[in-house]
Amino acid sequence: MTVTAFLNARLACPVAGVRSGSLLVRDGAILASGTIDVPADAKYELDAKGEKVLISGDKEAHIDGLIA
Repeated sequence: MTVTAFLNARLACPVAGVRSGSLLVRDGAILASGTIDVPADAKYELDAKGEKVLISGDKEAHIDGLIA
């Protein structure tokens, strides 16, 4: 299993809009979002430094209205 933690990102959600937080993914499935604890078995830990927006791969990437 591959666990990836995306830290300090801007998370784009079609319902909640864009909010700051982190995302924990295991084998392509989202396990947690918001404030997360990075598990010891995390293979990758990526810090977005508050500058990168994460959006689900199954969503339309044209999101001008979400980003202010």
